[in-house]
Amino acid sequence: MKITAKQAKAGDSMAFPRSNNIVEVILSGVLSIFDSTWRRRREKPWHMGLIIKVLDEGEVVTMQAIASGVHFVTYNSIDDLSECKFYRWLDAIDEDKLHAWAAKHERRRYDVAGYLWTALGAISMFALKYPFKVVDRNMFCWEVVAEAYRYLGRECQPEEEPVLISRMISALETG
Repeated sequence: MKITAKQAKAGDSMAFPRSNNIVEVILSGVLSIFDSTWRRRREKPWHMGLIIKVLDEGEVVTMQAIASGVHFVTYNSIDDLSECKFYRWLDAIDEDKLHAWAAKHERRRYDVAGYLWTALGAISMFALKYPFKVVDRNMFCWEVVAEAYRYLGRECQPEEEPVLISRMISALETG
C-alpha cells in the first residue's frame, strides 16, 4: 500500500523516480514492450531501497544496491527522499530479523549481469509462460527489496520469477 513519507518506518520500501540516465531509459523502454501495465504507467521508477531504521534524530537508514554494491545509505531526514514513493508491504515486522538480514547482505556485489538475466527471464515468462531466473549472491536494488520481504514472511513477487520492478510496484500498490 502506498504511504506518505512521514508515515515511513523500518521495513517500508521506497521507489526513486527514474532519472534520464540512458541505460535506465532504454531498459525501462524494453520492459514496456513486454509489460503493458508498465507501458501505461505515467511514472516509471527505476531504483528501489528498503528502510532499515528511522532514527529519533530524523535520520533514515536504508539499504540499497548501488554501483559499489549493497550498502547502508543514510539520509539526514525523510525530507531528503521527498521525490520517492513509499510503500508498506508488511503491517508488522521483526526489526531484529530485518537488521540481521541487512547485516548479512551488506557489501554483496552489485549484480550488473542481473539486468541481462532478468530481461531473458522476463522474455521467457512472457513468451513461453515459463519463468527463468538466475540465482547468485550478487544483488541489484529490486532484489534487495524482494528478498528482504520474502525473508520477513511475505513475498511481493513469486520466488521462481525474475524480479521485475513493474510487478513489484503493482503488488506494492495493491497491497
